[in-house]
Amino acid sequence: MQQPYGTLVCKDLPDHSMGIDTRCSAEVLETTSNKQASIFFGRAHQVTSPNQNIATIDFWPGTPDHSAFPIRQWRRILTDLLSVASPQLTTYGDPAGHPLLREAIASHLGPSRGIRVNSQRIIVVTGTQMALNIVCRLLVGVGSKVIVEDPCYEGASNVFESYGGQLLAIPVDSQGLCAEELPKEGASVVYVTPSHQFPLGHTMSVDRRRQLIEWSNKTGAYLVEDDYDADFKFAGPPLPALASMDNEQSVFYLGTFSKALGPGLRIGFIIPPSHLYGPALAVKTLFDHYFPWFEQAALAEFLESGEYVSHLRRIRHMYAARLATLREAINIYFTNVEIAGDQGGMHVTWMLPRKGLPAASIAELALKRGVGIYPVGTSFCRIFKQTDEFRRTLVMGYAAVRERYIREGIVRIAECISELNAHPRSLDS
Repeated sequence: MQQPYGTLVCKDLPDHSMGIDTRCSAEVLETTSNKQASIFFGRAHQVTSPNQNIATIDFWPGTPDHSAFPIRQWRRILTDLLSVASPQLTTYGDPAGHPLLREAIASHLGPSRGIRVNSQRIIVVTGTQMALNIVCRLLVGVGSKVIVEDPCYEGASNVFESYGGQLLAIPVDSQGLCAEELPKEGASVVYVTPSHQFPLGHTMSVDRRRQLIEWSNKTGAYLVEDDYDADFKFAGPPLPALASMDNEQSVFYLGTFSKALGPGLRIGFIIPPSHLYGPALAVKTLFDHYFPWFEQAALAEFLESGEYVSHLRRIRHMYAARLATLREAINIYFTNVEIAGDQGGMHVTWMLPRKGLPAASIAELALKRGVGIYPVGTSFCRIFKQTDEFRRTLVMGYAAVRERYIREGIVRIAECISELNAHPRSLDS
């Protein structure tokens, strides 16, 4: 058969012709610009350990043990979800979150935190930081007074300041925020961590919780309850959440699964006061229309099946054992030990003796031996009024450190202090 002559044109373009010819692209250079500067003013907080590539034993707080992740159960749930092609993989969903996940969260909060809430009041978010941004878009503007704990979680204080909020720091004692020092004229927002104060670890007493709620009702201020690690309670039953005691709809409740499962999932939730649910959902939708369905559906099944409660039971025993090991090791090698925050959570604070090196110097020495420990006021928390106690306080996260390494870490700290006592000038070398 005779072949046709002339130019033949393909009906469909070949793949190699669909890309951009980079020879025509401008090279991206590091140059200055005369464009108007950003109108945003804020600063980021430290999320990961600054010593993760240096310390062989790292007591960075708030880090769960990745080996404790329920991989077998999670794999089974994900496989079941992908056994059929769900339309929810290719369509937008409710901006408030997957309905089944919101129902599962509501069911979990009743027995665990004493919060009786309709699932329609819950908004799924990508962690506490998004929840704080939602609160700020609703309540904080330039000049707004925002009350925080002293010391406090730096990630929260930075968010409030980025919206123009003026921070008023209220000191914390062993019963939590000192409610008697709250101003009479009130504020827009009060941010607290009552279950396990960050970073000192104290639990706010029931009386302080009542005082705080009464003050909020009198002044019109809203309370933001960050319940970041309330799932971990080792001594006695947990105290009721502030939100469970609130009859005047003045509490924003913030919860997260980052501590129990891992921050890589990026799943948290916020429960705003009922009259602010609509505005809060609108703000969330502007930030992020919909969180990925796959992870939400998997977590919903994990909660609903009872696997989450079983997982919490396992890691509570694990973390309690590690806490006991930490206390024992410190008491073996050190005298006059003061440990706070050991009722629950994932970290404790260790107050060093008055006659001795400050916490920052101990941390510097420990890092030379491959141990990461952290003074209050560095990297992850903020101090407004420096005190002698804060200068002597170390924050020790133990959840991700196995028992043998906890012991080894404390031994190394004790050795470097002994060496310094024998050679006082070694810190300056």
